[in-house]
Amino acid sequence: MTHSLIIQGSLANVGNELSSKDLLQFLDDRTNNVEYYRFSPTPGHITGAAFDWTMIINSTASIITIALALWAAYKHFIIPLRKKQKKDAFLFVSIKNENGNFSQFSIGDQYEDKEIFVREFIEKIEELKIKISEEDVEIEK
Repeated sequence: MTHSLIIQGSLANVGNELSSKDLLQFLDDRTNNVEYYRFSPTPGHITGAAFDWTMIINSTASIITIALALWAAYKHFIIPLRKKQKKDAFLFVSIKNENGNFSQFSIGDQYEDKEIFVREFIEKIEELKIKISEEDVEIEK
């Protein structure tokens, strides 16, 4: 049985300096087997969205490639902005499996070290995959 994980995120505290469209193009150029969707509200309507974009990853997607792409996006978009005027800018990422289990990352706030982020990102993805698999197992009596 194939299961998907959903990664959602937003550019936090960036004001109008950065676009989620540019971020998704950056990520899309660096990943495979990932579907990207961007929140696009109807013009003139005020909406509050926790997430600006969504990635749907299937079992053939490389988790390490995704982690490295997210870190590269942080370096490319967030670090230059933090050096200028937006010192509290960061990349917020949430991973959720189809059973509702989730984990969250604040790249540039909670994580400022590449190796720690990549390791913990991969560990959390594996935990979320295991939680899906455990619920698929039927217990025989």
